[in-house]
Amino acid sequence: MDGWSTKGRRSFSSFSIQYIHSPSEDPHVWCLKSHLIEFKRSVGRHTGNMIEEETVVVIKKFGMEKKVC
Repeated sequence: MDGWSTKGRRSFSSFSIQYIHSPSEDPHVWCLKSHLIEFKRSVGRHTGNMIEEETVVVIKKFGMEKKVC
């Protein structure tokens, strides 16, 4: 998760995932993958509570509840 604001004080948030991919045909080859999965305008300041709430929404939206801890 990353959050930032424009000079006009508009808040934005982005969420990305990173993982290591290993093809089944050659499990000794590893490749780092990265994907931007969410980019949106946020409401209000980037407080701890706001970051927590947005993170939970994204985790549920993409069905990753059992993939993160």
